[in-house]
This record gives sequence, structure tokens and C-alpha cells, in this order.
Amino acid sequence: MQSKPNPEIYFKTLTELHLAAAECLAVEDSYYGIAAAKNAGIKTIAYQETRMKIDQSNADVCKEYVRSAQIR
Repeated sequence: MQSKPNPEIYFKTLTELHLAAAECLAVEDSYYGIAAAKNAGIKTIAYQETRMKIDQSNADVCKEYVRSAQIR
């Protein structure tokens, strides 16, 4: 299996769980994780990384506390 940002892991998981990307939400903290989820068509919450300067701008939402996130 190829590593992220290749979305293969997400496609495999969607297939095994019999889910569509629109039924799922990915929580990621890395640029490559966000890219993989987005490339699989999955809405993405970025768990805000404050220790390092990581580009999380491609996520649908970026939150320090995922519990408070809302995606439409």
C-alpha cells in the first residue's frame, strides 16, 4: 500500500466498510494526511498543530479542539 498523500488507504477503508466518501469525516493533523483524505473525496477536519508550522489550509475545518468542529 502506498503512503499518504496517496488516498489508497482511504479508498481501501471505504470499500471494506461499504461506505461512500460523503458518509465519512477524516480527522488529520498533517499536510499529507489532509491531502490523502481530500483526494479520496472525504471532508476533513484538521486537528490544529501548534508545535510545528504545518500547512493545514486544505482541510475543510481546522480546530484546536475537534469536539467543537462543525462541517456542512
